[in-house]
Amino acid sequence: MKALIKSATLLCCQLLLLSPASANTTTAITLSSQTSSTHLISQRADFAAARKALRQGNKKQYKKLAKGLTDYPLYPYLEYWYINRNLNKVSAEKITGYIQRNSDLPSTGRLKNNWLKKLAQQGKWQLLVDNYSPTSNTKLQCYYRRGLYKTGNKAAAFDGLEKLWLVGKSQPRACDPLFSAWQDAGHLTSELAWQRIVLALNNGQVYLARYLERFLDKPQRRWSKIWREIHRHPERMLSNKHLKQDIDIVRTILAHGVRRMARSKPSKAAQLWDKLVMEFAFSESDFNKTETYIAIRLARKQAPEAAHWLKNINSDDEKVREWRILSAINQDNWDDAIVWFYQLTRQEQQSLRWRYWLARSLEQTGKPNRAQLIYTELAKSRDYYGFMAADRIESDYSFENRPLQFSRAELDAIANLPGMLRAREFYLLNDSLYASREWYAAIQNMSKTDVQKVAKITHDWGWHARAIHSLGQARYLDDLDIRFPTAHLKQINSNARQQKIDPSWAYAVVRQESAFASDAHSPVGAMGLMQIMPSTGRLIARDLNTQLRNKMQLLDVDTNIRF
Repeated sequence: MKALIKSATLLCCQLLLLSPASANTTTAITLSSQTSSTHLISQRADFAAARKALRQGNKKQYKKLAKGLTDYPLYPYLEYWYINRNLNKVSAEKITGYIQRNSDLPSTGRLKNNWLKKLAQQGKWQLLVDNYSPTSNTKLQCYYRRGLYKTGNKAAAFDGLEKLWLVGKSQPRACDPLFSAWQDAGHLTSELAWQRIVLALNNGQVYLARYLERFLDKPQRRWSKIWREIHRHPERMLSNKHLKQDIDIVRTILAHGVRRMARSKPSKAAQLWDKLVMEFAFSESDFNKTETYIAIRLARKQAPEAAHWLKNINSDDEKVREWRILSAINQDNWDDAIVWFYQLTRQEQQSLRWRYWLARSLEQTGKPNRAQLIYTELAKSRDYYGFMAADRIESDYSFENRPLQFSRAELDAIANLPGMLRAREFYLLNDSLYASREWYAAIQNMSKTDVQKVAKITHDWGWHARAIHSLGQARYLDDLDIRFPTAHLKQINSNARQQKIDPSWAYAVVRQESAFASDAHSPVGAMGLMQIMPSTGRLIARDLNTQLRNKMQLLDVDTNIRF
């Protein structure tokens, strides 16, 4: 009976859908959707034009276009850019009102920071103090304290200032007037200056240490100069006549100098350290820190004495535990590698990396059956060491592909959030910077499940870089279609054939270097999908009998893939 009712209900629904009224309703919905889409496309073009007008200083055209965009998702940005360009002219009330209305906008914090800095430059200290919010921005912290000082609240301005001053790097110039007033009030002592010099030298900030010497008494100044010399020229330790006494400062400088030497000459540093420990009573902290550093540097250089040092140092450092195993493997000491494996923490022993190397060690020491059991278990994992284990036992790789499954309604609920709407608009406008800022802000307070939905949504948009990063944020690594997309398939296949390489190699480079972000820039200057340095690009262009007129050409997908 239930089945009959269900069938009848389905039949009625089908007939209803085929009725004229239903057809008219469907048509109306389709037309409404098309109208909405057309309107959005038109707004997108007007937004780009308004932004351009603002950049060009065409205020009249900007205002004309902005009037028709008040319901466009990116309209608050037009206000933001206008206010940011006119901080001298816009009233405090209008700025604070904008900040309150758009607190969810990623750029609102930037606007407030820019405004506070402008107030400081204008000497409007009371307004700055009234609108300041606690921040990690050191420059703004100093401006705020200067505001307190200028408005008569000197005690609050200096309260806790020592922490802001006592760091191993130079602070922003905005802090200088504040520090000068603090110093004039008698708060900067020789002891504080010495503490900061120690922080600076341990941080490699030699010029800061040199500057701070003016605040030391004469004996301390001499030691600081010696320390700076040894920092730059550690080989001068033995010849310096002041470094003969077994006193705290000498021991500190010598230990620092040995560590500096070990960076490039670990074997020489090890020999010197062996000599120094017979003559000086180093503190336990300096002794362990220096021995650990030497041992690791020796291991990195694969020096013959590395195993001896790693075995004899008293250290519970994770890097030491790892290097003990690696050093043993490098020197084919497989028995030692097994011993050191069992010195790892229980959690470290569970890692695929160390279980693989345990299996290799067992295999090398005549225990193939135990090794086989570990390889078989590891081969079930989609991981570098899982694949390596599969190769050892000649089994297939396990890819464990589990695509995300969400309904359209679930995805739409996330895609229609204000931040995601703004991210999509910026993405469609080819503004990846602002799009990425909106994406990042949108996922900050989401559950892992919702971030997974963001990954699916951005993948469907074709924004593969953010889709990949979204999966990373959500700690979901099993959707291989999203993690390893085949974007730009035609260009990659075509160029791979011309260069006679497997396309999978080209895809691996793109995935590794830029995660499919065509506008990616590295700190050292590499650009585009394959992270090509401009100098390399010019060489490739010459080989291809073409020209690279501008390094920005490397951000062009076709050019980057061809190169």
